[in-house]
Amino acid sequence: MVEEANTAVKDALEQADRYPAMSVAGLIDTMFETLPADLRAQREQFAGEGK
Repeated sequence: MVEEANTAVKDALEQADRYPAMSVAGLIDTMFETLPADLRAQREQFAGEGK
């Protein structure tokens, strides 16, 4: 049973690793419906840096 759980976790981690990395700007867009003013400036900074 433990081996099955370990295998399932390993498979799930490998699947997650195959997804493309999200940019910081994309993460901010996803997390906030309405962006607070301070985060708006940070998001613009990260978008300009390509992160």
